[in-house]
Amino acid sequence: MGGVFNFEGRSSRRQFWRVFLPALSWLLTFPLMRWLQGEGAKLGVIDLLGAIAWAICGYLILAGLARRLHDIGRSARPLWIILVVVSVSDAAGQSLDLTIKNGIFFASVFLVTVIAAVVGLIPGQTGDNAYGVDPISRPPVNA
Repeated sequence: MGGVFNFEGRSSRRQFWRVFLPALSWLLTFPLMRWLQGEGAKLGVIDLLGAIAWAICGYLILAGLARRLHDIGRSARPLWIILVVVSVSDAAGQSLDLTIKNGIFFASVFLVTVIAAVVGLIPGQTGDNAYGVDPISRPPVNA
């Protein structure tokens, strides 16, 4: 799985789910821990780890979605729209109380998860396509 940080090329459904599910679980762990602490809790190590986890896992998920879209013969450009929507909704929620902000966050994660489920279940194109070699017919170079 050396190419998990790469937006180029293709990923099989198996390769995608092996990265997506652990990344999603880590992505949700820290906000849930923060939510359990409550509104009055001071910022601390959990928030720092959560920010790092959000950045790494978000990147892994977007890269995996891009490679899956390539595998089914689609451009990954719509991912930028998703990224902008999630970022804007998070920025808009900064002035809101913690309950509403968490709701916006979890709605955004739910949207990405639904998109990932659809993209992750569609079979890829057989043979090479414009985005690279078929990940099933040939073993990945850095896997």
